[in-house]
Amino acid sequence: MDPQTLGARIQRIRQRQNFSVRDLADKAGVNKNTILRLEKGLTPSYSTLNRVCEALGVHVAQLTQPEPDEDQTIALHARAEEGREPLAADESVLLSSLRCRLPGGRVNAAIMELYGESESTTHPGEELVFCLRGSAKVAVAGRTYELGEGDAATFWSAERHSYGPADEATEEQLPVILLMVWVDSRESERA
Repeated sequence: MDPQTLGARIQRIRQRQNFSVRDLADKAGVNKNTILRLEKGLTPSYSTLNRVCEALGVHVAQLTQPEPDEDQTIALHARAEEGREPLAADESVLLSSLRCRLPGGRVNAAIMELYGESESTTHPGEELVFCLRGSAKVAVAGRTYELGEGDAATFWSAERHSYGPADEATEEQLPVILLMVWVDSRESERA
């Protein structure tokens, strides 16, 4: 997704929730100018986008979801056709959404490439994380767990959680790649 579309979607969500730019900045713990730059289409860091989305009550990957088309019965993500545009990036994390959500559906998916520790976050729902490459640390509710390649974990994502490469990961073993899949409980309440 291009940064201008991302910014426009954040602005629409903010306006629907009757937040001023200052209200959202205060709630997200960022500068007002950060919100203005984000809404104008500048690519945010993972940390900034995560804070803004948390303040708006949405998961970052929800911003990439298309408008509902009720006739659609399958959604495919074809990497070869669309590439993987980063949704958010900084020196520690590259987050790319998989655009394979059914319109009106509740399942979200993303690929996270870890070069360092992510900032911790919370969002409603249940999350599954699957380690595709390398070894990762997953911290949930103050406890840290290690996932090796092929390992998975499921947790309530309302618990504060974060990700990072395993402590022994060398630079050659980076990035650690995780598949994240979650169901947002707020969406089921709206349906």
